[in-house]
Amino acid sequence: MKKDIVWLLICLLPLFGFSQINTLNKGIRIAYGMSNIHDQKLNSSFGYKPSYSICLFIDDNLKRNLSYRVELSFSNKGTKQLPLEKTINLNYITANQLVGKHFKKVKTALYAGIYEGYLLNPQFDLGYNGFYYYFNVLDFGLTLRPSIVVLAKNQISLQLDFETSYSLVSVYNNTNQLTLTTPESAWTRNFCFNIGINLVFAPGRKSKFM
Repeated sequence: MKKDIVWLLICLLPLFGFSQINTLNKGIRIAYGMSNIHDQKLNSSFGYKPSYSICLFIDDNLKRNLSYRVELSFSNKGTKQLPLEKTINLNYITANQLVGKHFKKVKTALYAGIYEGYLLNPQFDLGYNGFYYYFNVLDFGLTLRPSIVVLAKNQISLQLDFETSYSLVSVYNNTNQLTLTTPESAWTRNFCFNIGINLVFAPGRKSKFM
């Protein structure tokens, strides 16, 4: 447990450092979409479920239309166990570190990077809780996010994005026996797609793309 907390703090260090600079772009992102737990060998046993996230972020403008963005969010992911239609919710505290390439003439951007998630608790809609030790505490993966500005005025902009994320580590600890996985399962990973609305504040300068 101590090792997991240390890794989480390391992931969050950029956010703590940049938060002291008042001229950075800041904002909030609210996203809603679908998530699944993808299994290499038992793909047909899992289905998609609604997922969401609420995120605070800071964004530092770099040279050549590049930016570095750090986010801290609460994320809900999971899947449906088929054919039982049993919903599994996985709640994470997640840190994203993204690099953005901006195309100002068309007011669009492409963000790509990594995310690190710390599992708070798994929840099952049939009332079975307490399976904490059957899940890996840490989740780590890749994020790709195209973005477009839909409204910009003075030092505020409203952006719409479309995010795809995929974990690189197994969600389940397959050394334990759990109904949702079997010894034949090679790995199980989070796969999410969501649409996000971003409200960006740029203190002391114009909003991005203006």
